[in-house]
Amino acid sequence: MEGKRRMNEELKPCPFCGGKASMNYERIQGEHKGFWAQIICDNCNGRSGGTWAGSYNAAKRKEVEAWNRRANDGKIN
Repeated sequence: MEGKRRMNEELKPCPFCGGKASMNYERIQGEHKGFWAQIICDNCNGRSGGTWAGSYNAAKRKEVEAWNRRANDGKIN
């Protein structure tokens, strides 16, 4: 199973261009069952590093946290 989900209410804008992003995911079958998730900007194709986890919810949570993280939490010193 593969898919794409728009999650604009949870995702910060793209750190590269400010565009909206979506999460792509894939269910992995076989010996290493689980989910692979990656967030990709719909505008510039910027992307996260991707996350594997045993469940969709865990992969989603980890990817959203990684995508939304900004240096200094987005504050300028």
